[in-house]
Amino acid sequence: MPCAKDTFLVALTGLYYQGIARQAWAAGFDRFLLKPVQIDQILDVVRGVAKARGYCLNELDSNLIAAA
Repeated sequence: MPCAKDTFLVALTGLYYQGIARQAWAAGFDRFLLKPVQIDQILDVVRGVAKARGYCLNELDSNLIAAA
């Protein structure tokens, strides 16, 4: 789907078995998180994507903290 080529996908699951992360990446997910997820893990993902895409992290951090 060309309109979604820049979408960053995160798989989030409470079910873990051997090979599930590999399956998530094979399905096109960019990251794999296992529940229970801490807010810092989610923020790390968002910060990583923002940094890779050239967004100002100071502004992003302020907005994320306000939203949390």
